[in-house]
Amino acid sequence: MRFQIARVIALLVLILLVASCEGGLSSPAAGSNTGNTHILIEWSDIHFTTTHPYFVPEAWNVAAAQGIAAEPEIVVLGGDILDDNTGGSEQLFVQFADAFLPELAATLDQLGRPAPITLGNEDLYLDYNTDPDVLAVSFAKFRQHLGSRFYLDGLGNGVFPEPLLGMKWISVNSVLFSPNNDYEGRAGQAQATFDWLRRELLEDPSGPVVILAHIPPTADLYNQTAAWNCADLEQFVSVLSAHPGPILILGGHFHRNEVHALAVPGHEVVPILLAGSTSAKYGNLPNWRTYRWTLRGDGALAQVDYDLHYPQNPALDSTWIWSNPFRASTWQDFVETLALDPVLYRRYGLDVYSQNASAEQCLSNPVIREALLNEVWAPPQPCPPEPGVACPD
Repeated sequence: MRFQIARVIALLVLILLVASCEGGLSSPAAGSNTGNTHILIEWSDIHFTTTHPYFVPEAWNVAAAQGIAAEPEIVVLGGDILDDNTGGSEQLFVQFADAFLPELAATLDQLGRPAPITLGNEDLYLDYNTDPDVLAVSFAKFRQHLGSRFYLDGLGNGVFPEPLLGMKWISVNSVLFSPNNDYEGRAGQAQATFDWLRRELLEDPSGPVVILAHIPPTADLYNQTAAWNCADLEQFVSVLSAHPGPILILGGHFHRNEVHALAVPGHEVVPILLAGSTSAKYGNLPNWRTYRWTLRGDGALAQVDYDLHYPQNPALDSTWIWSNPFRASTWQDFVETLALDPVLYRRYGLDVYSQNASAEQCLSNPVIREALLNEVWAPPQPCPPEPGVACPD
């Protein structure tokens, strides 16, 4: 009983802390923010296309200008930079690449900062297809226009050439693990990737690692399906468990601003932070994010904050504060507070759905509410999850 009372008090304190933040969450175990703070930005799911209006040039131009003005130390490119709205046409896809990638390269040159990159399913002219010939077309165009900034290998995996903030940055082609990937050689590609990832992690077993994976190893809130093949997800967790050092995963793909905590043996949690999209695809408002990562004196990541920016409606911008991200209690407290506090639930949910016009309706659906709360925890249990409600439909 004493423990239950103490936990209720802690949650009430957490609710008060949430209420004092502009759209953010501060864990009750936050502690003082006295370490070194570093600015990063992330642009994910740009979806450049000339054949569909969901690429909004005005929104992208503002996001690019704001990103430059933020003077970040690191620029994260979260995948789906291009769009596969080509009807499977390699020629049209190449036109997209030649139209946008030089502009992106010029923006990166203007920033002059390291730019870790991962590619997504729509960076391929055949969506979700990792046939080597399909991969080669995309990689050739990225290499042509980004030059040495494009460091991924023939499978789309790679390690950034130097540590950033004392961390090893590993890019994983998560399209290889998608149930939507129907390339007949996919399983062999996935196994080769796991073998490579295991070797990379063993090079410095205790060192901190950031993994970029466009498609995250979670459930998909849209229809409550697994975003990865369950066998691949199980092997991924096994590979991570052999690395006792802290691991953070950054992803995108869903066009939703989500947080997840992946259960990995040997770790309290592996946090997963998912960025939204700078496009208006699916009716979402374009958005991007600025990160503030605070390191302790020993170099460990003590706090991860991010500001969400909505270029077309800055009044919707919000700030989220995640202290002690590698502690399971941080995420447990968040889920419990999310369930108790309707203001926090709505605030988080609107950013999850990137301020979609249907967001309020989705958030009022009890099935979606249950999924949103449950899916903070990953991997999904059971895997695959029971099919749920598609929202927005």
